[in-house]
Amino acid sequence: MIGVDRAVKAGDGGGRFLVARPPRPAVEWDPPEPTADTGYDVRYFGEILASVGRQLGRPDLTFVLTWDVEALPETGRHVVAIVQGDEDARIPRWAGQVLATFKCYGARPFRMPIGTRPGITDALELAHYLRRLLLWLPGALTVGAPAKLARRRLPIFPLPLGYYNQEARPMLAPRDRRWLISFAGSGVVEERARVGAGQPLAALRRALGTPKQRSRARMSAALAGLERQLPPGSVAMVTLEDFPSLLPGHDGDARSLTASYSDLLAGSCISLVPRGNSPETFRFFEALRAGCIVICEPLPDHWFYRGAPVITVRDWSELPAVVLPLVRDQVRLEELHLATLDWWRTRCSEDAVAAYVHERVVAELAVSDIGTRMAPR
Repeated sequence: MIGVDRAVKAGDGGGRFLVARPPRPAVEWDPPEPTADTGYDVRYFGEILASVGRQLGRPDLTFVLTWDVEALPETGRHVVAIVQGDEDARIPRWAGQVLATFKCYGARPFRMPIGTRPGITDALELAHYLRRLLLWLPGALTVGAPAKLARRRLPIFPLPLGYYNQEARPMLAPRDRRWLISFAGSGVVEERARVGAGQPLAALRRALGTPKQRSRARMSAALAGLERQLPPGSVAMVTLEDFPSLLPGHDGDARSLTASYSDLLAGSCISLVPRGNSPETFRFFEALRAGCIVICEPLPDHWFYRGAPVITVRDWSELPAVVLPLVRDQVRLEELHLATLDWWRTRCSEDAVAAYVHERVVAELAVSDIGTRMAPR
């Protein structure tokens, strides 16, 4: 069991709320507002948990927001866990010991589809997928396999990442936005210098790069070519050495960039969303929230992606063929803008996700209640 720091008060009447991000001790929390102890990347889930707690009105429940798939500060049929960060999409080892688990990145690794002309990027992506599969197997064998053998359904539900470093801004129509296309994120050079440093295969790995690096390099090249075909000042590309952290004690730089990043998205018609270390990124949801038209790479088949009004490219070399007809069609731009906002509101917003979580917790409580009544006495 992980210790709990009780310096932060819990929610009143709607349950008990914990934030567990090892190696720091877990802290009690009164959502939705972040604190210096919780870190400032919990605002999205703070709104969701506060809403779910109010709707359920169950002071006997404990909600744990965590980044740890190995251990929880508390388990039991009164615990609802939300895993905010696990890019490897593993099955938490404690998943069978709680009422329900909600998980960003899902609970099974996603493999990017192979292109029509397979190359180094596809080979690297396959290697990353195999690595994630190896990391996924322990949880599958210790939790998933026994549940399947016992014919029990393991209640793990995928959730959207939501926003990380974004403030709300007035919503502008596409025609009133400053930039046609934008991208802001960590760069390629810094990442390559860091990968494998001090290891025997460092030189080879730096030369090959990672799927994230190769994706962003191809996006940058395609965007540079496209920019020459667009009016001057149409493209905004902001590259940082590394995206600052919102973790407790390390959030000063990130919070200082929040306003400029939010302004960039609010002033962009189209947001480019290349993959990161995982195919899923915060930028996808931040762009939806800002009403940007999203151009991205293939995404997992989770409920909040299925049918989303976004434009998907398998290779960033397709970018000019996708963008040029679009920016000449103001009617289509407006339609996609409105569809994007509606998708955020009905699928990915705090209210929409709170309704999803509430519905499934109620269902799991009913199953748990039936099981309790049917258990031999």
